[in-house]
Amino acid sequence: GGPPAPAPPPPPFPKSAGLFIGVDGKPQGPLDAAALAQRVRDGVLRADTLVWREGMSAWMPAAQVPDVASLLGSTK
Repeated sequence: GGPPAPAPPPPPFPKSAGLFIGVDGKPQGPLDAAALAQRVRDGVLRADTLVWREGMSAWMPAAQVPDVASLLGSTK
């Protein structure tokens, strides 16, 4: 018999498209979730901060983008 073969590793986790945020009239990014959370803690990313990622037709306030809005609420 012998030991069972180890399970194959899962496929690489898909990276979500990085998010850009508008700071002082200039886009910053792309930022991943950890970087976005840091911007929230720093007070740079707020509910009214404009954000955009690939696939969005236009810049939108962070509060209107569900996964960004959840970051805004999680650091209070």
